Amino acid sequence: MADLPEIPPQNATIDAYITEVKDKIAWVEEQQSKGLRTTDYTLTDFSETKRDRMWKMKQTGEMTDTILITSDGQSEFVHMDIMLELGAKEVFFGKEKASNESKFVKEYTVKEDISSAVLSKMVHYAYLEKCQLEEEPASLVIALSKTAFKYGLNSLLKYCIAHMMKNCSPPIAYFAYELTLTYNRSSSKGSSYASSSLLTIDSKAAQTFFQKFIEDHFEEMVGTVIYVFGGSNGREIFRTMCACDVGEPMRARTAGSRNARVGQWERKADMLERRCYVSSTVLDGRVYAIGGFNQQDRVKKCERYDPTTDQWTAIADLNYSRSDATAVSHGGRIYVAGGINDNTIESSVEVYCPVGDRWQLVKAMASPRTSFSLASFDGRIWAMGGNDGEQRGGSCESFDPLTGVWRAEAPLVNGRSTFKAITFMGELYAIGGYNGQSPISTVEKYSPGSGHWRVVRHLRHDRSGMALLVLPNDFLPLKI
Repeated sequence: MADLPEIPPQNATIDAYITEVKDKIAWVEEQQSKGLRTTDYTLTDFSETKRDRMWKMKQTGEMTDTILITSDGQSEFVHMDIMLELGAKEVFFGKEKASNESKFVKEYTVKEDISSAVLSKMVHYAYLEKCQLEEEPASLVIALSKTAFKYGLNSLLKYCIAHMMKNCSPPIAYFAYELTLTYNRSSSKGSSYASSSLLTIDSKAAQTFFQKFIEDHFEEMVGTVIYVFGGSNGREIFRTMCACDVGEPMRARTAGSRNARVGQWERKADMLERRCYVSSTVLDGRVYAIGGFNQQDRVKKCERYDPTTDQWTAIADLNYSRSDATAVSHGGRIYVAGGINDNTIESSVEVYCPVGDRWQLVKAMASPRTSFSLASFDGRIWAMGGNDGEQRGGSCESFDPLTGVWRAEAPLVNGRSTFKAITFMGELYAIGGYNGQSPISTVEKYSPGSGHWRVVRHLRHDRSGMALLVLPNDFLPLKI
């Protein structure tokens, strides 16, 4: 048998080379079927050698016939045939552009939601059927998985889910659970982007795995302690904090005690500043108090409470003073949006990075909002309802931290302010609130991919301005 084909010279085409390789493989298979010895190379070895060769050619720019350009101007030189093995080009490639390289090279602008970092991983996987994810942040792994899921790149999706199961963390577990939940629903409905299986990954088993991880780590992630701080009684504004450990009854019951009542409220360290209408959230086991009203002014000051030391520490000030805003933690950062400043209702949004201790302004919401709800859901930050200065509305929008873009979402069935929104079992709930005339008891939920809110069972009582928590099933028998 003749030697295996060498890498073609510069004036050859990659199509001709691939055709020659296929002819060689067909000849080898024919010879082997006859029991004849062909070469020291095996088909598996040759397949791996081909991919390695193509990757080396891509790195040096040899024979690349396509340029992929992201919305931020970054580019990747690739071989189109290799990318087509990953998925059809019309799925994730945008419009063809005239190339400045040569008439044999085509340029494509990839879809806007594919970042340069995600594209780089996609290209790496297309060539080698693997890509380095171990040292990458969870946000990139999640973004890559979202892209693979959205465009039906099932082999890449399988690879990402296998990685997430092996390297699970709380942010990955929550995202992956919602992803597998949505995938399984889409598969059962025959959705086009879930038409093929996850190959060797059982998506039902993956869903169960991530759900179990969440349940096992719930206490570690949010603890069993409820904190109440700040506020006003109508006459004065407080900086006191109290805490109640709802885990005490469970520990007592485990130890054999019949007393399953919730533990007592305990006084904790006071905040540094008096404040009401304050925004708060939890990140990395610490409580954040953001902005608020001190009976004279809307404030910029923010502080952080560490339960291990029972101490509050001042952190960087907001860019804008605000009260009646809403905060949420997402992807290792804190987002605060909307609220009231001394002049008007805000639409601005700020993000806090603990590492640099600074607040940075990002793209504002499309609508000003106060007394609304923020939630981290389906890989995005959702802003829902609230008061825009004229009415209690039901409009919703969501922010993608990876692209920095807000998009409109399906509106609530019932406009409301001073309500609470939570995520539970992969779905988003809007609960209670005020409709401009009275408190309400209505509850709505939004399921990923449904495109609309659906009214579900109401609360037993009308409630507005309430607090809301999700507790593990172990705490259902408790009376709080």
